[in-house]
Amino acid sequence: MEKQTIQKLGLLCVSVVLCSAISWWSGREEAEQSVRKLAEQPVTEQAQEIKITVCVSGAVARPGLYEVTKGSRAQQAIELAGGVTEEADMDRVNLAQSCKDGRHIKVPRLSKARLKQKMQERSLAADATVSREITGAARPGHQTKAEGDTETAERSRGTATVLPGMRPDGNRREEQTGVNAAGTALVHLNTATEEELTRLPGVGNTTARRILAFRNQHGFQRIEDVMQVPGIGPAKFAKMKNSLAL
Repeated sequence: MEKQTIQKLGLLCVSVVLCSAISWWSGREEAEQSVRKLAEQPVTEQAQEIKITVCVSGAVARPGLYEVTKGSRAQQAIELAGGVTEEADMDRVNLAQSCKDGRHIKVPRLSKARLKQKMQERSLAADATVSREITGAARPGHQTKAEGDTETAERSRGTATVLPGMRPDGNRREEQTGVNAAGTALVHLNTATEEELTRLPGVGNTTARRILAFRNQHGFQRIEDVMQVPGIGPAKFAKMKNSLAL
């Protein structure tokens, strides 16, 4: 009798141990599965982008409020605002500063004196470029690609390039002098020197050199062609047309 009781107790203990082991193992497998699923989730689900709003003002194309990703740099916000304008003082802008929600990113403007200096430097650079083009065109034996293409096209059409001292029809000009109704000497676009061109109303040395550069490349078929020269529009042409001739 006692032996049977001991056996039953033993079986009961073994059953309890087995149940505990099974329960522990099941819980472990569930935990491992949960960890595995979390690890397999896309990065975009684990860390979604957080958007913030910043204010961009000052020397930008489109000042206003813009939404950017948290941690973006000031440069990205400025690009959303259309970029900076010519009057922007970039020496006072920290493009690397981090954007935070509600931050005000202001692009300072140049002072009037510095802005004027900047525009003058840009104008001088443009004049230097025009001067180099004119020097290259006037160099003996030098011919640009555009000039070569124009000359080839003219030869194929059986026409001739307008040269100094010649009319657009190819005949040599025999009379280079003349006066307008007011008694002022006419300026011949296809033969005038830089000094003669500066006598025209509103034409300085820079514009005169541009006229010479245009003449070297294309020649003038009619006086209205001078409006194709950079810096000469209808208003300026109206002032000088009575003094022009081919």
